[in-house]
Amino acid sequence: MASSTVIGAFPRFPDLPAEIRLMIWRECLPHRVHELDSDEFYATGPGGFARVCGLLMTTQMNHRPPAISRVCRESRVVALQNRVRLPYEEMLEEAFWASETILDGMIDPSRDSVHLNWEPWDERFEGEGYYLDYLAWHAANSQGGSVGYESIDHEDVAFLDSISNLVIVMRKIIIHATSEYGARTGLFGLLGDAPVQLVDLSNEKRLKAYFDLAEETQKKGHVTFAQDLHRKPCEVLEEEFQKIMGRKYQRPFGLRPGEMPPKLPPLRGAIMFRLCTDMCNNSEDAEEGFRPLPGTTWIPPIQTQGRGRGGLRGGPIGSPFRMRGRLRNKIVA
Repeated sequence: MASSTVIGAFPRFPDLPAEIRLMIWRECLPHRVHELDSDEFYATGPGGFARVCGLLMTTQMNHRPPAISRVCRESRVVALQNRVRLPYEEMLEEAFWASETILDGMIDPSRDSVHLNWEPWDERFEGEGYYLDYLAWHAANSQGGSVGYESIDHEDVAFLDSISNLVIVMRKIIIHATSEYGARTGLFGLLGDAPVQLVDLSNEKRLKAYFDLAEETQKKGHVTFAQDLHRKPCEVLEEEFQKIMGRKYQRPFGLRPGEMPPKLPPLRGAIMFRLCTDMCNNSEDAEEGFRPLPGTTWIPPIQTQGRGRGGLRGGPIGSPFRMRGRLRNKIVA
């Protein structure tokens, strides 16, 4: 009787003081990894190049207003009051970078970090600016930055210290599931509106949760092309990360092949997990809730061409005709 009295005495949410309601709404806001440019993800299959995911849906989901913006007027005000456009107008000239894959969008600088997907492929192509200066600028105006390890060359390592809270992405895993399914796991934000997640290589518990989900959804989706979801102990992942980054520091340190620098600067390695609701890779034989909509299993090529990515000589992306460029590198003294 006493417990029911206490429960009955607890005020309804609309009757709570405004300060408490606003605090609750703020706790529901996502902490996102904001993508500064569009991504292209390839995996080699038996028949050549196979697309695991179109990636566009994840990027679009990640740029949408937080889920609470659709609850009521008060929650929408809270959801949008801290979102601002990426600060291009105030950008220093030294931070300018030209690439046709750059995305505009809104970001919550108090909660979001930024990620650059760009990777160099062909050094014959040059563009304007330097991609790490561009990343450093946006990282300084948010909660930090991240970039894939393949984007970093020997001459780039001297600039890594300029990027706030830098995270090096060592691997990328795609999870195909509905928004509701992802939200129920609690792995993509409180309300499932943070579809890009970075998990530290040392976080064994969280890595296990994401890999378990990836294996589960891949099995239920009866995928047309299976991702490599092999796992390694955190100690092995950390050791491999140190070796890979150590080799990138050999040339700046003047070391011979096989020699490692005496001590690397503090670097964080992570695995990126992306939630895609398009079921791009799932077959029509998938379990209920994991089947793609009719006519959506084929992933159309993304036609990108211009500065910073190289040229497209013909054929779909992922074909042997695709060339991607890299930007002009600064000279390390």
